[in-house]
Amino acid sequence: MMTTKTDNQIVSHLTTAITAVLSGDNRTAVRSTATALRLIASVNPSETTSKSTPKSTKKSGKKRGKKPLLNAVQAQRLAERVRSGETIVSVAKAYGISYGTAHRYLKSVETSVPQETVSAE
Repeated sequence: MMTTKTDNQIVSHLTTAITAVLSGDNRTAVRSTATALRLIASVNPSETTSKSTPKSTKKSGKKRGKKPLLNAVQAQRLAERVRSGETIVSVAKAYGISYGTAHRYLKSVETSVPQETVSAE
């Protein structure tokens, strides 16, 4: 992080204030603290660095969060293997994901692709 002239002035005034407090000179301490606070208040907000807010990130079309571990095809195959009788734990290990993640993928596949019902005649 780069320091500016204002940053150095603020640090200088706060150092003077601390030294004055330790030596018992309250008047100098109050003056130096007040000057440092005025300098802090005068800092232009555009000069400070801030992370983008979720709203601005969302508006700009950026995706947030962790990248998916499986793509749509892999998630579909995972669901097919579980439907064919394999346990969720063994399928999850085969894909290198946890049981909870595998279960979440199963739920998402079931809700996105409705299962065809076969009527028994």
